[in-house]
Amino acid sequence: MKKTYLSRMLLLVPFFFLLAGCQEMPEGDDGVTAKPIVLTKSQQTVLNKGNDFSFNLLKETYRENLGGNLFLSPMGVTIVSSMLANGANGPTYDEIVAAIGMKGSSLDQINECYATMVDALVKVDSSVGLSLANSIWLGNGLSLRKKFSNNMAKVFDAESFTVDFGASGTLDQVNAWCSKKTSGLIPKMFEQLSAQVRMLLINALYFKGDWVYTFPEADTKEDVFVTSTGSVRMPFMHLTAELEGYQDETVSVVKMPYGNGAFMMEAVAPSGDFDAFLSGLSLEKLQQWDRAAKKTTVILSFPKFTAEFDTEEMLVPVLNRLGMVRAFGSMADFSNMTDESLYVDKFRQKTYVSVDEKGTKAAAVTVAEMRKNVGGPSQDVLTLNFNRPFVYLIRETSTGAILFIGTKVK
Repeated sequence: MKKTYLSRMLLLVPFFFLLAGCQEMPEGDDGVTAKPIVLTKSQQTVLNKGNDFSFNLLKETYRENLGGNLFLSPMGVTIVSSMLANGANGPTYDEIVAAIGMKGSSLDQINECYATMVDALVKVDSSVGLSLANSIWLGNGLSLRKKFSNNMAKVFDAESFTVDFGASGTLDQVNAWCSKKTSGLIPKMFEQLSAQVRMLLINALYFKGDWVYTFPEADTKEDVFVTSTGSVRMPFMHLTAELEGYQDETVSVVKMPYGNGAFMMEAVAPSGDFDAFLSGLSLEKLQQWDRAAKKTTVILSFPKFTAEFDTEEMLVPVLNRLGMVRAFGSMADFSNMTDESLYVDKFRQKTYVSVDEKGTKAAAVTVAEMRKNVGGPSQDVLTLNFNRPFVYLIRETSTGAILFIGTKVK
């Protein structure tokens, strides 16, 4: 794995400019401040476990990708895995639940949490464009068990389609669904579909948020981003505003709200070796920095960038290392899903993110492709310059739900 060595560059600005450049926190576009999503204790426990899984997923995918820039939707992986869990039985079920960090929570508790989140996330801020959609694509002749089918509709609000995976038009139909649900950001999820596919479980997540505090376009200038192998030049946006931030000798943290404040981007840049930092990163540490962060004047330098990421074949070995093994082979038991003996042949995610002066666009499509199993079953003013590798997340603020997580290292 590549080692990342970081350096700090401080942006010095006269004090009178700090005061003149500060912006006041507005309300949402309709004058309404964000209302928190209210979860029960068991629902919050499930969500916290899902957030903890986000960091395990990031670390293992970073390892599989041999470092580099990543952008993932842990919520997408968790939702598709939870859909699989509803159809799994025995050790296959146990492994799926353990891999996504849900050990100790019942399937009913997991379903209850995600039923609430699927409904609530799209309603919490009308000024933010958010779409969360699920679908099941069944090969001709495949029938689902009633309980599984009911849970897909009731819990995940999943659309259901019966198709001929061997027909030429099916590929276009599936890609069109993915493109529509991500507003065109993931226009082509599949290059081809095998006639051997028996089922697709798909989650599509789309986010478009305008910053509460926009970066002045005239202030965007090219500058240096320090990488493990040297440095690269890229456009940097600059802003002085009242933001939540935190800085000590080991880390810099900033929270940048969208819309009415219900969603935010949180960026965390270590002062030392990035790979060592990432290996020790956890939800607990993020929560510690969240508690330490305070609203203060922040002089912020942040890169403007667009990135696309395709896990391709990575997620199967990643999920294997996290404990999900049987689902991908002849030992798979999805007898609570259908009478046919099925296994997960591919688990894949494609993502897109664009960060500019106005805000952020992000999208992800996550797919489990199933086939027939032929075997058998701080300070007053913070100066934060993100000119070095960092981790960034897009979160819902009241529950802490992590929609997207990524690394920017070059």
